[in-house]
Amino acid sequence: MKVALVVATIAAIAAVATAQQPIDKIYFPENETSILDFANRASIDEVVTPDPLGPNAPTLSPMTLITAQGDRCTCVPYFMCKPEAEFAEQNKFNEIDVNYNPESCQDVLDVCCREEDSLVVPMNNTPGATPTTTRIRGCGLRNIGGIDFSLTGNFNNEAGFGEFPWTVALIKTSDGSSHCGGSLIHPNLVLTGAHCVQGFRRGELKIRAGEWDTQTTKERLPYQ
Repeated sequence: MKVALVVATIAAIAAVATAQQPIDKIYFPENETSILDFANRASIDEVVTPDPLGPNAPTLSPMTLITAQGDRCTCVPYFMCKPEAEFAEQNKFNEIDVNYNPESCQDVLDVCCREEDSLVVPMNNTPGATPTTTRIRGCGLRNIGGIDFSLTGNFNNEAGFGEFPWTVALIKTSDGSSHCGGSLIHPNLVLTGAHCVQGFRRGELKIRAGEWDTQTTKERLPYQ
């Protein structure tokens, strides 16, 4: 039973690649008799990253706070402030509290930074420097605690940023709503449940990899 379910799941995903083909007609394209033949085809779908904010992006008034020490600070994305600075809503270096606090910045990825500690970093939603962290490389390896920064206040087992790098989201293209989850098992292949793709045609679902918080685009490394 388990073998049959896995085969059905993989076949269902493969069938999505045929233009406008209903998921109900499950088969591999001509001359492709294995899942590796299918996965190794060049350019199955387009890789999409968030558009840069650009010069015409709306400008929001920065949120200014007064720290317990009486210092004035401004809420900015965490990577736009010196890492050695002491933040109003952080317990210690590179720890971000995921609990909402009305006296701190309202975006979980913002920190309240004093002017003398601020860094000039262009906000264009493009990847910056990869965090310099020594970790084992390979597939299926969990980044325990996440990368780039750690969390406090995550009492409900919230995942850290980049903690499960193989996890992807299946999103409906019609309204952008979350539909299912999946696992990246090849650069061009996602494993998910057959029920997640049943009844959908190509183009009606999209894959988002690297997403951490759907309510913000302030992560240092953007999703794809």
